Amino acid sequence: MENEGISSRREEEEQQQSGLRERLIGNYNWGFLCTPRIACGGRRDLPPFFAKDEKISVFLSAVMGLQHALSMVGGIITPPILISSSAGFSTEIQAYLVSAALIVSAFASFIQILQIKIPLTSYVVGSGLLSVMGITFAVVPIVNQVVSVLTACTCNGVSCSVNGSCKACNQKLEGKCLSGEDAYGHILGTIVVCCWLQVAASFCPPRILRRIFPPTVTGISIILIGVSLITTGFEYWGGGSYCASQVLTSKALCTGNGDVELPFGHRYYVGLGFVVFSALIVVEMFGSPFMRNTQVIIGLAIGMLVASLTHVTRCEDNCELQSCKNICYDVLPEGLHYNLSTHSISGMPKSIYENGTVCVEKCNPKVCNTACHEYRYVTSTKIANADWVTFLWVHTFPLKFYAPAVLPLVFALITATMECIGDVTATVEASHLEPFGPNFEKSIQGAVLADGLNTFWAALGTMTPVTTYAQNNGVISLSRCASRRAGIACCMWLLLLGVFSKFAAVLVSIPDCVLGGMTTFLFTSVVVSGIRVLNLKEGLTRRNRFIAIISLGIGLGVNLVSAWVNISGQSNYPLQGNLWPVNPDWSASYRGFRDAIILVLSNGFSVGGLLALVLNLVLPFDDDEKELSLKQSLVE
Repeated sequence: MENEGISSRREEEEQQQSGLRERLIGNYNWGFLCTPRIACGGRRDLPPFFAKDEKISVFLSAVMGLQHALSMVGGIITPPILISSSAGFSTEIQAYLVSAALIVSAFASFIQILQIKIPLTSYVVGSGLLSVMGITFAVVPIVNQVVSVLTACTCNGVSCSVNGSCKACNQKLEGKCLSGEDAYGHILGTIVVCCWLQVAASFCPPRILRRIFPPTVTGISIILIGVSLITTGFEYWGGGSYCASQVLTSKALCTGNGDVELPFGHRYYVGLGFVVFSALIVVEMFGSPFMRNTQVIIGLAIGMLVASLTHVTRCEDNCELQSCKNICYDVLPEGLHYNLSTHSISGMPKSIYENGTVCVEKCNPKVCNTACHEYRYVTSTKIANADWVTFLWVHTFPLKFYAPAVLPLVFALITATMECIGDVTATVEASHLEPFGPNFEKSIQGAVLADGLNTFWAALGTMTPVTTYAQNNGVISLSRCASRRAGIACCMWLLLLGVFSKFAAVLVSIPDCVLGGMTTFLFTSVVVSGIRVLNLKEGLTRRNRFIAIISLGIGLGVNLVSAWVNISGQSNYPLQGNLWPVNPDWSASYRGFRDAIILVLSNGFSVGGLLALVLNLVLPFDDDEKELSLKQSLVE
């Protein structure tokens, strides 16, 4: 009996240890997640699928959450870096905005995943799925345009910097003449007002939203957003955006690559950007599921590593100035001779002239020393000067309202709303749930409401709008884990990376050419995502093709030839142009209305998306069965 009691206690202890191990580590096929893909390898056993409410282990949650966090980091940090460069922010503010973007994304994702019920109503905030949120790309072109307008300043027709050369101007300055911080504050204040349209849209029935914004409209808008951003990515890949704009004029050197300063498009810059692309290709070909899920950050890390190990050497000859002196000699008249042995003069002069003097210049030989200096792409200055810990509101910006930015911002937020609906639908399918029914409708409503509310408090937290990311859907499909615990762990990782400000300083230290290689890949994926959305459900029917032709024609044309609307490159752009010239006698309200229209027309995705929206509402459907069934599905 005593032996049986001992054995039973041992079994209980083993079961408790096994249960504790199960809760902490879990039962997962780690070989599938971490084994590289071999071209001739056999089929591997898939791990079990974890549903959205399944209680997975702590370790598994941390690993899966890390995958989601790393797959998002590249997309989260890109908008604040591009906006900071456009606004001319200091390195300190740029690093702060990167940290703020990570922190805001962490809290926004937590709200989206958790799903909070609004008391006394049937509405919820959040999708209740493993849907993560990050900083949207949709507003980056708008922010850059508005910042260029508000910071434009001229002194006697010559462009000047508000915090620099403008201070020496003794005449009245022309233009808005705001600092980068004030201009960014105008953007944030306008977002605080415009985001409530997203909140209102969340209470509309999804069928109405789908009728007004079908895949045709949202797909065209996403394509045009990506196209406008690819230009920025290529500018960074070539060395930087400013030197790209000056390549045909002042030929300014690119200064955003550590200590290295080379002309735009130099082979060294192009080569480092291509390192990132090569790393992405290799990871896609041979990487394990974990590596493929985090390939963007891996490519960025490899590009950063190669840039850290390389440098540019410049040698200069430093030559001493030659020292010369005149050596003069007395010359006897012709006929006289000097005897060196007796030191006496003999003979009879043939002329009556006095002794002459002859001077000869003698110089020391030229001495040159060759001095070589190494210039690094990555320096530790920004990292060393950064604080260890940071949080929101360490830097603040004065919130103001800028009316001309309302129309383009509203359309960008609407596009983000429809993108959110598509991403949540994809998350539902990846989570092995049904994309219809009351639970699905509740997830859509909660996701859109969370988009609007998170955008509101993100602006108050000094950050541009957030939106639901699509990257996590691929992670769910590859890892076969849709548990919300992994999403909560992802939020914790993002918060940790954001608070640890040294990490932001490392990201800010990335050379522009390396960042350009990564962002070109990301922005091209936006275009491909728009093409996929454009072909959803009914595909490109004759009606949809016509809408796409008109909208993409105008939108791409404005992106490619901006002088069609404005004379880009002018000091007070986009306040001048031949399409609608400025009259100094206009009232302030009429001038603001004109500037708002010009901002819409100057942005390819705004004017193209607006055309797609109008054409979708006014063009009749064809009479064939495919078009009729489409019309019925939209109206129902």
